[in-house]
Amino acid sequence: ESSLRKVLLLILHDHVHCPGLAIRHDANGTTVHASLSETFKSPAFDRLQERRRKLDPFMDKQVETGLAIKQLNELSANQQKELIDLLAVECLTAHLQRPTELVQILTDELKVNLREHWRPHAEWLSGYQKVQLSLLLTELLGKVHTLTPERKKSELVSQLDKLFADAASGKQPDKKLADKLNAWLPANMRKGR
Repeated sequence: ESSLRKVLLLILHDHVHCPGLAIRHDANGTTVHASLSETFKSPAFDRLQERRRKLDPFMDKQVETGLAIKQLNELSANQQKELIDLLAVECLTAHLQRPTELVQILTDELKVNLREHWRPHAEWLSGYQKVQLSLLLTELLGKVHTLTPERKKSELVSQLDKLFADAASGKQPDKKLADKLNAWLPANMRKGR
């Protein structure tokens, strides 16, 4: 509740500059990316949308204030609180290339571990450039595994996808490497950046 109250205060206060909030939902890059991108799958986003569909009386339509109040009054206090929670979560937006301070603070306060809900997979990795994939492999496996420039991007994606999948399923025999793979996050989601 404490974190939610803070987010609500940031949403409502006109003297706080907070690039981690997207009050205009059409400007929320995280939500747009999760709902439109073919390379980003988010079970957490899908669950939130399903909960909202069951609860929100006007999720898919525009209504006037009077009708909105009438429909909201038909919800129980607990349903109203749950809808507040869902709408507050939708206001949070992370920058897709660099850390967002508010998201980092809430991640720490709420002890969120993105890797419990998501792992890098081929579709997502294919959004990286070939040089970025090579650097990622070097970061994960060490300089000994520096790759030759002749390797195709698809081979790099396939190798990384297999490394992440094997680590997640417990098939990676090197425990230290498995731990490293299972903890890896994109730069914009790492703590202390």
